[in-house]
Order: sequence, then structure tokens, then C-alpha cells
Amino acid sequence: MTAGAAALYTLLTYLCISRISDEITTAGSQFAGLGIKAVPAALAYAYIRTGLAEEMVFRGFLLKRIGNRFGFATGNLIQAVLFGLLHGLPFGMVTHNILVTVLLTILPGAFGWYQGWLNEKRCGGSILPSWLLHGTMNFIVTCLSL
Repeated sequence: MTAGAAALYTLLTYLCISRISDEITTAGSQFAGLGIKAVPAALAYAYIRTGLAEEMVFRGFLLKRIGNRFGFATGNLIQAVLFGLLHGLPFGMVTHNILVTVLLTILPGAFGWYQGWLNEKRCGGSILPSWLLHGTMNFIVTCLSL
């Protein structure tokens, strides 16, 4: 189930991002066109700069703090909404495209919710599963532009 959900999310995100002007910077756009020589930097960026950092903040900090105070369901929903907004609003502000904004808010938000559920309900509260999943998806999307 996780692999299928991750593949669908990655594909939909890539399709949304590929429709955005090349003038707009995305998480992996600094590696576009660099080919195989960019793979080590893209790996570090995908797994550490974005994957680990975002998982520590959203699933490791926000979900745990809000969840401890208001319960898992509320904490997971709030961290997922914030995660989605962090991803979608910047694109919306740059593109002025409501569809892009909505899609790039809902897709990461939904997957952020899933990652919170996976960590807390299936993996004993560890952020390791969502970190590896997040980094892998970011790396795949980046590689599609190499």
C-alpha cells in the first residue's frame, strides 16, 4: 500500500510541477539538466535538506506536540494541513494559479497525513519511515529533471 501511494503521489506531484514555468524554482530544479554528475548532491538534498528537515519539523515535532495535547487525530490533521500549505502556497503566490495552489496543497497535505499515520500507528512513533519515503519521493522527482 505504501509503495502504491508513494508512486501515485510522486507521479501526480511531478505532473503538477512539470506544468509550471521553468522560471519557477522547485525543490530539485537546481539540478535540472546536470545529468548523472548531480546525483550525489541531489541525494543529499532530497534526503537531508528537504526530507529529514521537514520530517523532523512536521512529524517529529508538530505531530508529537499537538498530538500529545489534543490527540493523534487532531495533531495529525493539523500537521498535515500545515505541511500542505507550506508546499502549495508558495507556488500559488508565484503562479497565481488556483488549480496549482490547490493541487500542490492537497497532494502534500494528504501524503503528510499518511506519513503521520504510518509513523505513529504502524512504526512505533519513529520518523524514520516517513523520512526515507519523503527523501525517496523527492529524489525521484529530482531525477526526472536531470
